Amino acid sequence: MGHAATLTHPFHTYPARLHPATAKILVEFLGEGATRTQPIVDPFCGSGTVLVEARASGLRAIGSDLNPLAVLVARAKTWTVAQARRRMMREIGHRIAGEALAGLLDRESHAWLLKESLVIGGWVALWRPMEIYLYDWWPIRRRWRLLDRLSRMRVEVRAPP
Repeated sequence: MGHAATLTHPFHTYPARLHPATAKILVEFLGEGATRTQPIVDPFCGSGTVLVEARASGLRAIGSDLNPLAVLVARAKTWTVAQARRRMMREIGHRIAGEALAGLLDRESHAWLLKESLVIGGWVALWRPMEIYLYDWWPIRRRWRLLDRLSRMRVEVRAPP
């Protein structure tokens, strides 16, 4: 898995974003001589790629942008839950999992859960091939036709007199 698919980078495909691997190198370079209290400032943070990389490196980061969507995406990508809240959510998750497992002892609900899981898994596995078949084939076909016509075009090169 490439670096771009890690952390919260795939959360939103913001246009013209800085590639995560480039942001990581930039943060490593800027963070070399910095102390943990010195923030990295990104005045045009866009979707927060540098901010995410700074946080992943344990550095403080401050970002701003004029685009409200960029600010919203950057906040979502860098937001973390307080430790006490995480602990509470983990405990609730364990309790729910325990109740769900206790309910699985009933064979009928177990079969239903397995069936639904397989259906959902099948849809997820088939989504990209279906997306290509339904939506992406026509630009590929159109481009192929254009390139075919261009390859058959007569070209004449003349030297200036």
